[in-house]
Amino acid sequence: MKKPHGHYCRICGKRKANEKFSGRGHAAHICKACAKRGNKPPPIIEEPPVFIDDENVNDFDGDIDTIFSASNAEKEKPPKPKKKRKPSKEKLLRAAQKKQAKAFLQRVLANCGEITSAEAHKVAANVGVSTEALHRAKGSLGIRAVTTEQGSVWRLPPTNNRKGSVKDSNE
Repeated sequence: MKKPHGHYCRICGKRKANEKFSGRGHAAHICKACAKRGNKPPPIIEEPPVFIDDENVNDFDGDIDTIFSASNAEKEKPPKPKKKRKPSKEKLLRAAQKKQAKAFLQRVLANCGEITSAEAHKVAANVGVSTEALHRAKGSLGIRAVTTEQGSVWRLPPTNNRKGSVKDSNE
């Protein structure tokens, strides 16, 4: 006779893989799931049987599904609405700064086409846009820094008229 694989959990009464037992669980014969529950046996999920007796025989119209649907309707509770967290003041401030920086970058790059990073930082500081907000806006707009003879140049990404289309390899 072949020996069964894994270990036997004395709490849930199941044979499980070795990975389901911790170091001490091997010797104690308690799986990780049962150890989490505090060595209590797993909950028994059983629906109570529905009996038709003298009291509810008048309610029975011959359709057994109505009895089970009525017992299940009692158990179902509407889900609790999730509470929405208010964003912190810091997050709101960062979002406002990023919005201002995005508008600044779009305006500058629409007029010039490209700008060196040193100039962008200098002009942004004069306008009151922080360096951190400038870089967050740069990333969200998809602006790429290209190294040229002048230094690092920021350009807006090319607009693709055919969104989602794949270019042919022959083109």
